[in-house]
Amino acid sequence: ISQARNGNLWVSLNGSGFASFDKKNQKFSFFDKTNLADLATNSILNVFEDSKGLLWLGTRDEGIEIFQIDKKRKLKKSEIDFSFLPKVRINQIYEDRYNNVWIASSGGLFFYKRSESKFYSIRINTFYNSNIYLSLIENQTGSLLVGVQDGGAYSLDLKASQQKIPENFTFEQVKNTRNQGITQRSVQSLYMDKDNNIWLGT
Repeated sequence: ISQARNGNLWVSLNGSGFASFDKKNQKFSFFDKTNLADLATNSILNVFEDSKGLLWLGTRDEGIEIFQIDKKRKLKKSEIDFSFLPKVRINQIYEDRYNNVWIASSGGLFFYKRSESKFYSIRINTFYNSNIYLSLIENQTGSLLVGVQDGGAYSLDLKASQQKIPENFTFEQVKNTRNQGITQRSVQSLYMDKDNNIWLGT
């Protein structure tokens, strides 16, 4: 479940497409291959509306789908070329403070640089050389945190990275504290509470 820019909700319905929920009218609108012609699969795991009016759909095994939301909230296939991305499970989609989009998947970590309209594959030297990325969040200081399967979590200074090409991004491992032993765990989820503490679900 995620929030739309108009305050309503998007809901993924793994196997049955996805839906939008109008909070004022208390009604769902459903989308699947029968009423959204350009939708490649009904196996939608993630629905994310970004700041620029794009709807990003993460699928169970078909990679990413991207739709443009018009002024009447109608959906049409985006013209963004995402053929570079593999058809894998999408675990999370996240937009950072610079309006760039990050995609954590079972086949790697991907970065969409908005100013170039281009996707990049990002490799982190993880504990077990895992290439399965599970979760994403940005903290209050402007660092992106990435949860990895069997590899703990890694952070990236987003401001400093604006001056680098994506291939040269430098990720730092989030170290253990109080003997919690997170460096070899799978970080399934990341959450920031109202006090700006980051919680890791393993």
